[in-house]
Amino acid sequence: AASSANLAKSIVGAGVLSLPSGAAKVFDAAEQQGASDHASGIAALLLLYILFGALNAGGFYLIGQVCERTGARTYQEAWSKTLGDRLEWLPSAASLVCSFTGMVACITVLGDTVSELAMTVSQDFVPKEMLINSIATFVLLPLCLLPSLSPLAFASVLGLAGVCILAFVMTIRCLDGSYAPGGPFYSDARAAVESLSQVAASTQGHNTLFQQIFVFAAVLSNAFTAHFNAPAIFNELEPRPTGPSGQGKSRLPQFAVVTLAAFFLSGLVF
Repeated sequence: AASSANLAKSIVGAGVLSLPSGAAKVFDAAEQQGASDHASGIAALLLLYILFGALNAGGFYLIGQVCERTGARTYQEAWSKTLGDRLEWLPSAASLVCSFTGMVACITVLGDTVSELAMTVSQDFVPKEMLINSIATFVLLPLCLLPSLSPLAFASVLGLAGVCILAFVMTIRCLDGSYAPGGPFYSDARAAVESLSQVAASTQGHNTLFQQIFVFAAVLSNAFTAHFNAPAIFNELEPRPTGPSGQGKSRLPQFAVVTLAAFFLSGLVF
């Protein structure tokens, strides 16, 4: 359960914000080009969504299989034991890039959220740069230095619960007319939509719909990315007896359950 929660929280990051935005831009581009069949558009986006989710889940599980057969404990070690020492730095470099982009997204959301909360508590202006540096130094850095992700399981569950509550509240407000004309949040929603429309209008050109579809596919390709955590999560699991006599031991059955549960939960949250 702890491994599934940690993996699901690793997957559900800024993508929970970027995916709905990408889908909305696809629908806006379709309307601008005269396509009004929302059912077909939703079906196409869901198909892409399921396809990318299944591919990423399969790739994640394959990394666990490599660790099982080679005894590798890190991403780079799994590469070198299967493909040789040549270019063994490549998976580490890719993991560094993915981790860096995830860190930028995380600190951006935290900086915006904490600065707005600070302004509600006190009217004194607190520089966002100071808040971001403080969070990175005194909160994120100690967490990154932990030898294991297991102690963060409770925080992962809280994070997932928070995202689910956010989606639930937004759904209720959408259904009760809070975002409709005359609703309490109509002016805020309208201002946000107009701002996005201005950005979309400045980027209009040829094949706008296809461009937005490709952008959505690009966001999807990165939404389920947590493969650099696969060796660590795999090796945290306890081997269990396998085979008719129970003499063999394997982590793969547990790893398959963790992978399926985490990606399925992430898919529901997205």
